[in-house]
Amino acid sequence: MHKIIVISTLALFFIACRPNIDEAKLAKIDSLQNVLDSSQQLFNKVDSVKIMKYSNHYFENLDYVRNEYYDTVETEIAFYIDKYYGMRKAMKLMRKNYSKAKSELTISQNQLNLLTQDIDNGLVEESQLDKYLELESNNVNQVKGVVNKIYEAYDYNIQLYEEMNPRVDSIITDNKQKARLAKANS
Repeated sequence: MHKIIVISTLALFFIACRPNIDEAKLAKIDSLQNVLDSSQQLFNKVDSVKIMKYSNHYFENLDYVRNEYYDTVETEIAFYIDKYYGMRKAMKLMRKNYSKAKSELTISQNQLNLLTQDIDNGLVEESQLDKYLELESNNVNQVKGVVNKIYEAYDYNIQLYEEMNPRVDSIITDNKQKARLAKANS
């Protein structure tokens, strides 16, 4: 009986010492976690292998066209290569920001989990919680923005690359063959 009284007293003590956190602030943490979960699901649709493989090949093709493709081309081919060139910013964005977005997504998820644990353990005072929520909200919004940009670039440009690249490869291969023939005949 004495143990029950001691345990009950300790439980009441811990409950009484735990800061009384406003439910709206706890709901804000849940909302931020939901945003991160949605961003993670969207990010999981992006194939990092395709990003690296396609962007590397894409930039190799652009380098060739810029530095070694001297032939006069038909208007249709010029417009086609110009449209292909238009993927440059998206390819660069995906290649440059994929790893960073992955890391920031993981860090934000960990930070929210740690904040929740600290609240549950009574380590966060309500006066500090507003600062933490503002900071985490800003971080989550930044991560969401980067993930959305990567996904939008990926969703449109990878498909476009897959459609256009075989023809660009063919144009480059033909040009290389013409250059070899011209060199052999000179």
